Amino acid sequence: TYNCNPVYTAPGKLNFTAAYSKVGLKISFSDETQQLLPVQNVTWSISSPNLDLSSFSIRSNSFRALKSGDYTLVATISGLSDPRIPDKIVRTLKIVPAQPDGVVVVSGNSQTAIVTNELQEELVVKVIDSFSNFVPNVKVSFLTSSGQVTETEVISDQTGLARTRYILGTKSGNQIVRAEIGNFIKKGIDVSIRAKPDVPYQLRVDPPQ
Repeated sequence: TYNCNPVYTAPGKLNFTAAYSKVGLKISFSDETQQLLPVQNVTWSISSPNLDLSSFSIRSNSFRALKSGDYTLVATISGLSDPRIPDKIVRTLKIVPAQPDGVVVVSGNSQTAIVTNELQEELVVKVIDSFSNFVPNVKVSFLTSSGQVTETEVISDQTGLARTRYILGTKSGNQIVRAEIGNFIKKGIDVSIRAKPDVPYQLRVDPPQ
């Protein structure tokens, strides 16, 4: 009887900071006396249901990831004569983003509308780590001194996105909505909006000075 559970030097879940470096992979088998059996000729392959595989590389028995996400690692073993040892082992590997490092604008920037009206498009930002991976479950604060946002605090979704809508203030010209993350060290980005004056409703004649 053989213990066919693979042993990986990398766990089933890795922080991206570790996965960005060279991480070794290893498989071992033991017999009924827990003696390790020599395993040679192991070939590794990688697949992912929702990521471009060009972002991931495996050379020999190590890998280096360039994006976070879910991966399937396949170890194909050749040259073993004992039929009780499987020739292929499949395991999943989840690489989670590093700590949130900033915010980028996805959509809604540079819109124009009449004062006191709501913008046609919502404001959408993305929380990213220092490697540009999106980071979910991060609180994003939307701040403005001109108009009003419908959501002042939003938790980024599973793709790192946070959304709000904006109602312009009463002054025409440039208006800014700032999206921020962080408690002590704030990191954020400005979304710029152009407010147009409303139609004239009153004619005022000022006396000469």
